[in-house]
Amino acid sequence: MSLSSSTLSKAPGVLPAYLGTRISVTSDGINLDNLAPDLARQLHNFGMKRELIKRYGNDTIYVIYHAAGVALRFTKLSGTMSTDLFELDSLELYNADERYAPVSESILPFKGITHSTTAQQFIQAYGEPTQKGGGLSQSLDIWLRWDPFDSLSTIFPNDSSGSDRTNTATYPRQTGLEIQIDNRSWDSASNSKWKSLTLYLAS
Repeated sequence: MSLSSSTLSKAPGVLPAYLGTRISVTSDGINLDNLAPDLARQLHNFGMKRELIKRYGNDTIYVIYHAAGVALRFTKLSGTMSTDLFELDSLELYNADERYAPVSESILPFKGITHSTTAQQFIQAYGEPTQKGGGLSQSLDIWLRWDPFDSLSTIFPNDSSGSDRTNTATYPRQTGLEIQIDNRSWDSASNSKWKSLTLYLAS
């Protein structure tokens, strides 16, 4: 039975609320358990075990969970005095990627999304993408982007090491959504399932 567009919603699950989480990267390295304990606890509750941390240059850090089909991207926070403050600015979830196991449907970001949700169903629910690309001419899987997508309230935007939560706040942030389709042909892409989904803080 196919998923109708009415069952897809923008109501976020648990993980999207952690977008905006801030961590102070220390000289001792990157330890999510110490730097963002609330986020780390939530990930542990989902049974996710961190497998890899990669740093690209001075501005980007990836915390990767191959077995859970999830990658978290932290980028250096601009406009602050601190040079070691990073913000969780995207959740990357995988469905049909050779590097990652399929993400559990229980932690997908919005109600109604399943492993078999197709490009057409995303468009029926969320409208025409603001941008799209890929295909055979570019030798890339087709991707669809909604930016802006929606706004959500982040819950720990000022998260840091230690137990003091007096500086935490809840405020709306604009988000963007990008899905990659497991197809390179525009003629048949509409019925193809999603390959990866990225929910990110929009500029």
